[in-house]
Amino acid sequence: MLDLSTPPLGWPMMHGLNLSSCLRRFLYNGLSSSTRATYRGAQVSYENFCAREGFPTWPAKRIPIAEWLAYRAMGSLDEPAVRPNVLRQYLSHLRSVHVDRCYSVRVFDENALFLRVLEGVSRLLPPAPRLPPHVSRSYWTRLSARSFSAAAANACMLATRSALPVSSVIARSTRPATAMQACPGESP
Repeated sequence: MLDLSTPPLGWPMMHGLNLSSCLRRFLYNGLSSSTRATYRGAQVSYENFCAREGFPTWPAKRIPIAEWLAYRAMGSLDEPAVRPNVLRQYLSHLRSVHVDRCYSVRVFDENALFLRVLEGVSRLLPPAPRLPPHVSRSYWTRLSARSFSAAAANACMLATRSALPVSSVIARSTRPATAMQACPGESP
């Protein structure tokens, strides 16, 4: 016999559905427990938002969902701001509730309002610039123009990549020693 996880007591009968135990098990096991746990975060966020703003929660409607998307894009003291790609994932998390409760999923199917809101978020809230994963040559070049010679900047860059002390990289350089200076914080 199949060993399927049993849905929580009353699931989904708590939503007015009277499904057979076989159907309930298959429906519940259509998502892994880790996926359900991941989806739960967005679902709770949406439910809390609706309760706070006075919107009915389920079945979800276009305007409350769009308002929630805008709220999550801006962030709050309770919940951090999220990017449009994450908001798209959150929409699928809410859609999953509709599937579990046998509600229509039409509100989620390529809704032009949601797409427009997400595009607006992308335009008005661009992503923060990322730091490079390593120190770049251009950084050392800009730094060298301000504080010390280009040869010393190259030596510092090589030292950071090779994990050698800067002084040993400078000593191995083919440039004359008079043109070399140490990196800031290093002795010559």
